[in-house]
Amino acid sequence: MTTTTPADPTTTDAPFLASVRAAAAVTYDAAPMPTRKDEQWRFTRLRGVDLTTVPATSPADDLDAVQARVASSLTSAVDVAGELLHVNYETIEDLVRVTGDLPAGVLFTSLATAEREHPELVAKHFGNVVPTSDSCDDKFVDLNTMHVAGGVFLYVPRGVKVDLPFRADVVLTNGGAVNWRALIVLEEGAEATFVEEFLSADPEYAGFSNAVVELVAGNNSHLHYVTVQDYAVPVQHFATHRVHAHRDANVEWSAVGLGASQGKSRMEAHLLGAGSNVKLTGAYYLDGQQQLDYDTYQLHAAPNAFSDLAFKGVLDDKAHVVWRGMIAVAKGAQGTDAFQNNRNLILKSGAHADSIPGLTIEANDVRCTHASTTSKIDPEQLFYLQARGITRDEAVREIVRGFFADVLARIGVEQVREQVQAALWARMDR
Repeated sequence: MTTTTPADPTTTDAPFLASVRAAAAVTYDAAPMPTRKDEQWRFTRLRGVDLTTVPATSPADDLDAVQARVASSLTSAVDVAGELLHVNYETIEDLVRVTGDLPAGVLFTSLATAEREHPELVAKHFGNVVPTSDSCDDKFVDLNTMHVAGGVFLYVPRGVKVDLPFRADVVLTNGGAVNWRALIVLEEGAEATFVEEFLSADPEYAGFSNAVVELVAGNNSHLHYVTVQDYAVPVQHFATHRVHAHRDANVEWSAVGLGASQGKSRMEAHLLGAGSNVKLTGAYYLDGQQQLDYDTYQLHAAPNAFSDLAFKGVLDDKAHVVWRGMIAVAKGAQGTDAFQNNRNLILKSGAHADSIPGLTIEANDVRCTHASTTSKIDPEQLFYLQARGITRDEAVREIVRGFFADVLARIGVEQVREQVQAALWARMDR
């Protein structure tokens, strides 16, 4: 089944999404498939990725197994203001839950429901942060948009603060494919936390996942965003996450990567307003023959904005990771303060990391720095611990715990931080 015909979801559409899907189908057909000749895909393994075999629809099934998996997920113990379950292409409307009375004007619902009940809000924001185009870089975005049906819409109006997080569980079932869309909008002075976790109903399931996340942080808003990718290893996962940070907005973004066999995650922060501040934190642990690509982009388009990126990962067996980071400072973005840091710890000689920082600067009053290291475990650290009666395996675990300590401390949601830490420690013991 090919992907060149937009999906015909069973939900009742208002006209907007139908027109969006049709337009995306046109750009999808025009966009070339990326190859390693394209600079931003040069290190991405695309062998075995055939978009023409991705189904146009993938209904939810095996809900008992899905709910059992969600109950054991990293963030299952987090107290929430609302939660949502999305399986393959479908958001389970009956399982969209709000735990209490939300402040007036806050919307947490499926994207399909939002489009029916609040079409003006969806039309105002959908596709503005991550538009479709006919470039190779957006081929996967076009594919996502031409089949968009399920997903989440979170809207927090001006000056409203929601203390507890909102959570979405995105689950792949056997033989299925995930098409996930998130649209998160915080108006001026609003504050909220959104957590999403990508899961497989069974650790042996293969499949394909394609996600697009649009984040809008209005003037003087405060957004906490946590995304956790914990798919089964056979899954192929591609995602584009992008935030528009407006004047004096604060964004704390944490990304965790544990699963999938191959794929690419684009994580972009566009600082569009003066005084905006984005802190992006990444932690990953790969083993076996996993090959994942993290492509980060910090665009400073306004003066006196601050961005701080720190990505750390551990690689075991024959795992391969690519981190490609770019800080771009536009003309007129004077007073920019930007930093990026990627550090990789290699546990076995077969593992490999490509770490590629970059800067493009068109202003003359800026401070932009980057750092990158890839190293094996220090034998002196091992000797120090083993000389005190600690076994080699436990010494390695202690070194890894210490390696991750500072990035874990950057995750601002305490309950999520504790769950992520537990998952990383468990990964070492498997």
